Amino acid sequence: MAERSVRTRRANMQLYTPQETAAPAEAIQRGMAQLSNSMDRMSAFFGEKARMEAEIEGAEYGAQNAPTAEQLRDAFQSGEELELPGGTGTIYDRAARKAALDITQTEVEFEARKRINEILANAERNGTNPATILDDIDAATFDETSPGVSRKLRAGLSIWANGKMATYENGFIADQKVRSQSNFISNTLSMLEGFDTLIATGIPTGELDPDNGEPINRAINSSDMIALKLNAIEAARRRDFSPSSLTTLGNLFDKKIIEAANRVLIDSVLIGEDPQEAIIAIGRGKVTELDIATQNAVA
Repeated sequence: MAERSVRTRRANMQLYTPQETAAPAEAIQRGMAQLSNSMDRMSAFFGEKARMEAEIEGAEYGAQNAPTAEQLRDAFQSGEELELPGGTGTIYDRAARKAALDITQTEVEFEARKRINEILANAERNGTNPATILDDIDAATFDETSPGVSRKLRAGLSIWANGKMATYENGFIADQKVRSQSNFISNTLSMLEGFDTLIATGIPTGELDPDNGEPINRAINSSDMIALKLNAIEAARRRDFSPSSLTTLGNLFDKKIIEAANRVLIDSVLIGEDPQEAIIAIGRGKVTELDIATQNAVA
């Protein structure tokens, strides 16, 4: 029997080697990230806290060391630059500077408004022409060289001062109008009351009588009285009297002339040497030979 050969067959076996899981490493990474975030938040928190403390402390320092009202007035008068606490370096410095500047500008604005109100109140009491206080108002609002005063503050003060000045000017104009009209009325009434004397004596010629040295007056004619009336009406128009007031003035003028002429005529005729002859002459229109008072009254 033939001998059979035996071959050893190698088994096809695979060895299993356990692999490490990534879970512990990922957990470590997450923990580190959370720790880093916590540190960042903590750093930011303490940084913000420090910033706030620096701002508060700087603001307190700036407020306590801001220029006083007296120092501001001295600086404005001398033109010297104001020394403000703080600066532009640290948060503390900037906060101190801002607080001091805010207080300074508030004080400046208060002083400026106070000064402008004083100028206007004094002008109103004295009836001062607005044109004469313009320089004082401009000085109170400060110019570009004024120390410690920002452009924004100067602009705000200028706008406010212009509004106050406009109000004062309008009031001054209205007051001057009332005063001018009142004076005109008083003067016109005095003129109307003087018509008796004007008609009785005539219009001065500026010449003197060579015999007695007395002023020579000429007789009044209707043109003289018309011109006097028109001049009065024109003067009233220039003072902004209403059209109805001008009409009233013209009617009053005519009335006063007639009343004064009648009084003078009665007195001159009755007091004259021959009243009957004077009346006859007036009736015939021949008054040139009568006394000047009668001539004026008839005219």
